Formats: sequence, structure tokens, C-alpha cells
Amino acid sequence: MTVTRRKVRTFVSWAHFDRQLVEPLLDELAPRLKIVTELEFVVWRDSDLALGDAWKREILRRALTCDAALLLISPAFFASDFIVDKELPLLLRVEAPPVLLPVALGTVGKPGRHANWHGLDGRQLFLLDGTRWYSELTSNTQRERFVNELADRIIDAVDPEPDRW
Repeated sequence: MTVTRRKVRTFVSWAHFDRQLVEPLLDELAPRLKIVTELEFVVWRDSDLALGDAWKREILRRALTCDAALLLISPAFFASDFIVDKELPLLLRVEAPPVLLPVALGTVGKPGRHANWHGLDGRQLFLLDGTRWYSELTSNTQRERFVNELADRIIDAVDPEPDRW
């Protein structure tokens, strides 16, 4: 018996400066999302662009049409003019916004005087045990736990159980 899986177009917003953190995180997350029974995560990031693609237009199109946006938060993320000026305004739009999934990648100061979070300061951020950023985790076991718990939270965010309360 085949189960029809609902597609979840997932846009990944990240800073290229963070490639060494982003690649292992997404590589570990991909199989966990792929095996979800009722959802088919179609994950897209700008490294999926093909030679000759109009990169700016394609990135903005994907941001505008996604169902969920995985935001890999770090100082470089907020320092990126393209993310702050182009991607975030589309993702934070008032009408029909995607499910926002802010993930604590690299340690950023508290919103306000210490860091400008560009409208994300009121959003729940995924941290391991509520306090640990991905970049702070030193063992493979800790990073694996981070990814497993993140996958569970992503699934719950895009497909909440109606009888949870």
C-alpha cells in the first residue's frame, strides 16, 4: 500500500561563510527528513542552482513559493546584505508566510543592543536543550542529537498534531 505524502517545499537560507557548519548539518538532516512517512520534504538551497541560472531571481522565487524556510542563524547570516535585504522580507511577509524554522547555527548576541535580528527576535529559535548552538557542539554524539531533535521539531512545525493540547 502506497501512502500519498504531502510535499513540503523547504527553502534553506544560510550564509556561505558558514559552509563548514551548514554542509554537515544538512547532510545529517536530509535522511531524517526523507524517511518521514506522511511528508515529502523537497529541500532547496542556492547550491542547487544550475550553471546559467538567473541566481537572484531563482533564490527569490524559491523564497516566495516555499512552504517552510529553514533559517540557519549565525553572525554571518545577519551580516549578509542579500539575506537581510532580499530573503528575509519575503520570508517575513504578512500575507501567506511560510513556516519559519530558525536554527541556532553559530552563536549570535542577544537581540537588541548586542545584535540586530532583523525581525526574527520574536521567533522561537531551535537550540539543543534550549541553550546550545550547533557550533558549540564538539562531539558527533551531540551534533547527532541536535539534528535528530531538530528533525522532530521541523516535522511538528510543518505538520502539527491537532490533538496536542
